[in-house]
Amino acid sequence: MSMMVGEMTEIKSLAELKQRLLEIKEMGWIPSKRRHDTGIGKTFEDLLGIKENNIQLPDIGGIEVKSSRSYTSSLVTLITFEPPREYRNVGWTLECLVNNFEKTGDENGGPVFHITVYAHKYTSNTQQFKLDIREIDGKKVVCVVTKKKFNPANPKLPNDVVVCYPVEEILNRIARKLSGCLLVIEAETRRREGSEEFRLKSAKLYSGFSAERFIELVKEGKIVLDIRFGRYPDGRPHNHGTAWRIRKRDILELYAREIDLLGEKIPEDIDCEKPIILEKDRHRGGTKKITDYIPLLLLL
Repeated sequence: MSMMVGEMTEIKSLAELKQRLLEIKEMGWIPSKRRHDTGIGKTFEDLLGIKENNIQLPDIGGIEVKSSRSYTSSLVTLITFEPPREYRNVGWTLECLVNNFEKTGDENGGPVFHITVYAHKYTSNTQQFKLDIREIDGKKVVCVVTKKKFNPANPKLPNDVVVCYPVEEILNRIARKLSGCLLVIEAETRRREGSEEFRLKSAKLYSGFSAERFIELVKEGKIVLDIRFGRYPDGRPHNHGTAWRIRKRDILELYAREIDLLGEKIPEDIDCEKPIILEKDRHRGGTKKITDYIPLLLLL
């Protein structure tokens, strides 16, 4: 079966989404629509008939696409945003981070700062970073703290705090983006005649987001913060985005249900348009206008 990208129509139901994914799977190996790291996102966006965007909400009339390929295939990006300025104890630039905490490696001729921070342990590298949930000025915050001595720049923050995120802001952003349903596509990749190709491997739909579980998973070290300052090929500094991420195997701990869209029948009680936000262990749902409510994450 062949599909022409230019003929893609808007997906209006879960049944239509399932059918489109089955057609994509039948296509086998698909040439990348773009070179480098963003190729997978662009390719599947085109195949699903959606437009690219960088907004912090599910696509309007479409599905949001993210690729987690650049850093580690076992971690999925839930949301990317920088710590608020009032909660920074250092300049949030590659130069400032390297000057205060040393580099984590080298890339394209210069030092970089790539570090994954957990709440259940300090990092074993020179930086000795850890996530810690605290209360500052009456607000519950998730902070990156360190054992390493540095030059704090914000007198309103404790001296061991690097940056903080207000919990309320994290949850508001996450809920706006992911509280309907989450579609996770997994694709295999290969190189053929110098070009990259993808083959659809799985498509899992998750429903019943739990804001309460998000914080618990941070405490358990299952949701982490990735700080990703690298360099362009010409050596210029580049912030890849500070991201809250989760391991693929732990996604079901953040949602109530998982449905295999390439295999099982779609349950009648799944409703991504009117999602139930879980605060404990419950779940339910109902009927669908899929493209307005399902963010899409891509894995390799």
